[in-house]
Amino acid sequence: MTRTAADKKNDLIESLAIHADPPFLEQGFKRSKRSLSYVQKFERAKQTLAVHFDSLRSDGTTDEIRISPSISLMMPELVPVSLSLIGGNKLLLANAPEVLLNQPISLCMPEQRQGSWYAVDTEEISVRVKEFVTFSSDWVFDFLAKLRTPEDLLHLYETGDPRVMFQQHSYIHLAAAAYVVRGPQEALNIVQKHFASAGTKRRFQAAHDYLGEL
Repeated sequence: MTRTAADKKNDLIESLAIHADPPFLEQGFKRSKRSLSYVQKFERAKQTLAVHFDSLRSDGTTDEIRISPSISLMMPELVPVSLSLIGGNKLLLANAPEVLLNQPISLCMPEQRQGSWYAVDTEEISVRVKEFVTFSSDWVFDFLAKLRTPEDLLHLYETGDPRVMFQQHSYIHLAAAAYVVRGPQEALNIVQKHFASAGTKRRFQAAHDYLGEL
């Protein structure tokens, strides 16, 4: 009998509680009882490691699941600055202005050799969760430890750290970080560098105008 999505989620939660909660808690990450997300809060940042899963067939006729964790980053102090730069148009920030980064954990590992785990039953889910914990201990925790402040975000950007996936709207958040840390000229430098083409300059003209007037 094919298990339902609820059955699979229950199996995953039970396995996380046994195998992942203790090592994640040691790193400062907490998970509520029915959640698939681990959260850690700092004075200037909130980090989330979400353990997504889905069935490999859209019709749900297989018991096999794919576990694909991701990490996201929020820095509340940057949100109003980012919104000011684009005239409050949330669509220019992927309609989620509070999220600075959202990417698969595979980027934390050289060559991105793994980022998803596959399982067909409760026993395999436990094995895959253990592998996910090992992966996190080897690659993810160290990365997130270097991403707790706007200064950290700028450092990863300026050093070209390959573990960060900057999308087009990410550069608005980076400009906001530069504005907070170093002032408007540094923010304008980032905007001018990444929104220089005719199309992107027109799309993000508000940022050019806002910073150019300061």
